[in-house]
Amino acid sequence: MKKILLALILLIPVWTMAAETTVSMTGSSGLIAVPSGDTLSDNTVYLGSWMLLANETGYLPRFAVSILQGRFEIGGGGDIQHPNDPSWLINAKYKLYDDKGGGLRVSFGGDYQHNSNANLSWDNGQLFLAFTWEGWAKTSVMFGKTFGDFTEKNNIDFGIGVERTLWSGGFGSFGLILDFVNYEYRLHKGSIRGAGETQRGIFSAGIRLGLFKNLINVDFASTDLLDASREFVFSAGIDLHF
Repeated sequence: MKKILLALILLIPVWTMAAETTVSMTGSSGLIAVPSGDTLSDNTVYLGSWMLLANETGYLPRFAVSILQGRFEIGGGGDIQHPNDPSWLINAKYKLYDDKGGGLRVSFGGDYQHNSNANLSWDNGQLFLAFTWEGWAKTSVMFGKTFGDFTEKNNIDFGIGVERTLWSGGFGSFGLILDFVNYEYRLHKGSIRGAGETQRGIFSAGIRLGLFKNLINVDFASTDLLDASREFVFSAGIDLHF
């Protein structure tokens, strides 16, 4: 009887997520390339990496820390992807507004990227304002601007994405993620193909798994689905609480 009761408890669905559990390819917590209006849970350290599965495998190690009662998030990481030399980025996000209980959340953030290859180096940054709310799915919208080398001065960054939880219980969660963006996850001039190139599709979609009460997070997605150079990406990370 105790085993049956335990199994039933583990299967009780929980349909709301109070905060993000993983980071996007751009470094801030969110979807695939879209940052969200949420931050990681308070006093959380995220450690993980994205992997680009194309002709040349790329690795994007990431870390993020959430402090100040979950209102401030700071992180960074690297980018190891042929033919470019290893590069790095730093990012931060501050939650400006939180309506609680699944209502509207608003965050302001940005990132700084240093890139290089055998011939030159270049630097870019992005500032953004992100909004997230609950409904049929968890929806995030961002407006931003990219600065630095090789950027179009008049372009405005825009992204919208959704996370639809299909099942959630005591053990973890399973859901769909998708987003549309008009910017690269990084301005990776010289990348031969895939998620880091400058000529790319705008639509990415995949699945998101949260294991052991979302302690371990796994994403598997296809990026640039409207582009001939589409590729698969995989991420895995862990949330450590202090």
